[in-house]
Amino acid sequence: MMSAALAFYTILSLAPFLVVILTAAGYFLGDIRAPLLDQVSIFAGDRARTVVEIILENTEGRSFTASLSAVISGLIILYSSTAVFEHIRKSMNRIWGVDSGRGWSPLRVIRKRVLSLRMVALIGGAIVISILVGMTLEFILSRDNSLLDYAGNISSFIISVFVFAMIFKMLSDIVIRWRDALIGALATAILFEIGNIGISAYLRSSGVGSVYGAAGSMILFLVWIYYSSLIFFFGAELTHAYTCLYGSGATLPPGARRGDLCGGESDSHPVDP
Repeated sequence: MMSAALAFYTILSLAPFLVVILTAAGYFLGDIRAPLLDQVSIFAGDRARTVVEIILENTEGRSFTASLSAVISGLIILYSSTAVFEHIRKSMNRIWGVDSGRGWSPLRVIRKRVLSLRMVALIGGAIVISILVGMTLEFILSRDNSLLDYAGNISSFIISVFVFAMIFKMLSDIVIRWRDALIGALATAILFEIGNIGISAYLRSSGVGSVYGAAGSMILFLVWIYYSSLIFFFGAELTHAYTCLYGSGATLPPGARRGDLCGGESDSHPVDP
């Protein structure tokens, strides 16, 4: 259920997320559509590139003015881009057995959305770094050089490790050490790369998207997100198990209800974040 919901929220958040990234990065790097598509192709394959390319084509040429409607639209876009990260936060808390404990309030909703927006900024920054690394590699190595693909894949893997680590460390209501988050992220990234090969082979041979006609690319992308989400949450479970059994343990934030956490053993061990 968590993976299916994550696939749904990813599709909903993808367009506003791309708008935020393109708008923010455009002030510093200019048009990054082409290198962004290259990075998407390296990380998620051609099916994801096709979907992202369609979204970018539909957003091309749209300008933002200083009108009230533009401000409201911008706020809605920012809010929508955080939906997937808010779902990940709730799922991570479920994996750790944590209940935030306090009732609903507007301030809590805003605070959690700001946290998710921070993740949008951090992951957007990671994407920009990935693009800059790719452009640097193309400058150092010729496009026809066979080492370029290997170097691109290695840099993409390293960046994915840090993205997973940021999610495990920052996007939940528990506190763990960066070391534990990085070890879990490394295992998740390795599983993600292995799983991506298997998922791609399955999608190529099964013909899942062919019966959907023009919507085939979107269906394939949705299926890819679903299976990738399974791998991601399995990596989150591995991180949970490693942190509790071999790592430094985890602590609850102030005001949170005591959950399963590490079987109740790590609550008394303060963790230096």
